[in-house]
Amino acid sequence: MKKALFVLLAVAMVCLMTSSAMALSVVNRSAEMTENSPCDQAGTIKMTFEQSDWVDIADYLDTNDYAEIRITITGTDLELDQTEPELCKDIKGTATAVGVPNSGELVKLDKEDVEISYIVSGGFPEPADFQAYVWGEDGGQIIHVYITQLNADVGQIVWASENARPWFRIGLYEELLDSDATTEICADVIDFEAFNKLTISNESIPQGLAFTGDNEIGHFGPQDFEINECNKDELEYCSNDTVIELCTEDDPGPNVETYCQTYSKCFTVTGDFPADGDFQIELSTSTPGVYLESINLIGAGSDSWDFYLSDCVTDASATCGAWEAKCATSNTLDLNDISGNTIQFCVSYNVNADEAIAGDVVEFEVSATTIPCGALFSGTVVGADLVPCQGIEDCMYFPYVLTGAQPWSTGIVVTNLGSDSIPAADMEVTFILTDSNGDTYTETVNNFTSVVWSGNLDQQLASWGWTPAA
Repeated sequence: MKKALFVLLAVAMVCLMTSSAMALSVVNRSAEMTENSPCDQAGTIKMTFEQSDWVDIADYLDTNDYAEIRITITGTDLELDQTEPELCKDIKGTATAVGVPNSGELVKLDKEDVEISYIVSGGFPEPADFQAYVWGEDGGQIIHVYITQLNADVGQIVWASENARPWFRIGLYEELLDSDATTEICADVIDFEAFNKLTISNESIPQGLAFTGDNEIGHFGPQDFEINECNKDELEYCSNDTVIELCTEDDPGPNVETYCQTYSKCFTVTGDFPADGDFQIELSTSTPGVYLESINLIGAGSDSWDFYLSDCVTDASATCGAWEAKCATSNTLDLNDISGNTIQFCVSYNVNADEAIAGDVVEFEVSATTIPCGALFSGTVVGADLVPCQGIEDCMYFPYVLTGAQPWSTGIVVTNLGSDSIPAADMEVTFILTDSNGDTYTETVNNFTSVVWSGNLDQQLASWGWTPAA
């Protein structure tokens, strides 16, 4: 019995070793990607053919228009509630190939010694060692590689030398900027954390082909950027509206100018930006009734913006009253133009009181990617509170006040000008304070005994328990 078992194991081992020697060699470059990114650039995939692969494909092409390698992007250590990765950008061109699926949208691999080998032919413009095309679609998981022709006989290739074997590579962008189309792999990895890896699995037609080597094309790290409120100096260029009354054109309430008024949100993004390259910013709002008017950047060079409906595809007017612009994308920006690793945003927007909902908070989603799809930063920015019309009788903005500067002090006086209709017992005042770091504190007071109230700011801050930055 022991002898028979040994023989079976030996046979199995021989079969396994033989199978490994007859497989496409896969070598990947794993790119560092950003955790929880809706779209980020993965690494590259290189496949080198073995002699047996070449023979199998040649035989298959005798009776078929193409052989196919299907590369599926997937992940390791995915929990049940984690979403599988998918492409977030097409891999498409304009090439055609007879009998091949998606003809007319194919990317032909033809750049010498970059995306396909020219070992036997001696170099461009002679044909590559074989003819191959790539296709992948936004929202899918599979990258299709179609091989339609072998331009070298099996006897012309020095199979004993790994460097002399035919190969192809996909996942390239910068290396192909002078080509008709690029093959970068852009993946939606919104649920991927540091412990996950972006990987690939492979299958082929004909089914006899096997694959050996790497399967990792992405590993993950945290976002190296912070989104912050503007500080006192930055607010000189852009104010921050914190409360907005929802007053309509027909019944504007006590503040007639609130209809089609321009409101602003100031925030900054700071981090370790790459030294060079191009990038693009997208900013949108899903808050009902809130529409974009303009966006200005400070510290990022010259910027211009295109505005779209909520689908971020259909052109939209950013004029108040049109009530269309919910999304905007910047022109292509240069990372070399960023000053001090900080970009300041000033977002101007309007509010349609007929659509907006009292009690909501204005929110903006902002993200930036390097070209073509490398994630830089993403996050949500909180703006003003939306309150009913006449929810506040008046709002006074003091740009600068002193605290902790004895013998000087700041006094506050609140006067109810509508005391005929709102008695002291029904008064409610919301104090919103912003310190020099941009941090805010909100305190609502409603225990008034008089329609005229006054107080010392330092004393009030002490009683509220908030200490602002100096």
